[in-house]
Amino acid sequence: MTQPFEYYRPCSHTEAVNLLAREDVHCLPLIIHPKPADPHRLGADAFVDLSLLGLNELQMDVDGTLHLGSLVTIQKLVDDPILSNGEFSLLSQAASLVATPGIRNLATVWGAVVAQEGPPEITLALLALDANIAIRKADESLQTFPFSQFLDRLPGSLAKTDLITEFILPPQKDSISALERVARTPRDEAIVAAAAVLYIENGTSPRVNLAVAGAYSNPQRLPNVEGIMSGQTLTPKLLDQACSITMESAGPVSDFRGSAKYRRSIAGVVVRRVLLKVWEQALLTGLVAERSDQ
Repeated sequence: MTQPFEYYRPCSHTEAVNLLAREDVHCLPLIIHPKPADPHRLGADAFVDLSLLGLNELQMDVDGTLHLGSLVTIQKLVDDPILSNGEFSLLSQAASLVATPGIRNLATVWGAVVAQEGPPEITLALLALDANIAIRKADESLQTFPFSQFLDRLPGSLAKTDLITEFILPPQKDSISALERVARTPRDEAIVAAAAVLYIENGTSPRVNLAVAGAYSNPQRLPNVEGIMSGQTLTPKLLDQACSITMESAGPVSDFRGSAKYRRSIAGVVVRRVLLKVWEQALLTGLVAERSDQ
């Protein structure tokens, strides 16, 4: 018979840390991924439920900064009007592509970003939106740094007693976002996906954030592509250059969804689509002038 897990529901950060730090029992935080794994495969003897620590709030400051609690459910990203009808709609769109409503009501943002497999869209959205991540350490100190740095260190980003508290997203005024993906079926996990955010600063000087998943070991921003597009009007030549840089820099790994060769070529296709989409949306809203075809 399988040994049952111990279950704890602490009321404070200190209590949670003390449980996670136990050496006699292997305790893990109770975090549900969008692609849930068998808990017995995680090697835990006990799980620590963090639901009483106030990590499930979604708030926006008066300046437009979004504070996204780490235990906000993925379904809340879909349903909350702050996201679905506003400047952070990329997050809502990304969440709607994850799993089924039943799983989305259990899985959290924390689970989505630390999962080593599963749908990448929420991670892509956080990257493209310049999110920061806040982690509370065992000594109660709070460390905040770019989410991209956190991803670069996965899976070793968190110490045993570290708690992700929230994701902090800067205001998205005068921005347009888009998400594109290629999958075997519309609801299947993406083979390659890309998210782009186009910013217009002071009425001119377009700036693009671009993140891609499926063409690298982890989802990541593409600073080389962003650099050539900064302050530029989108042209066919510039678009071709962005796609070439994407494919040349890609380092995909083959799996049952697609070979490395296929992923590399599709990365260029998806980047082309997402950049065209975000630019066309900006044209329709009047954020940028008409695109040159030279």
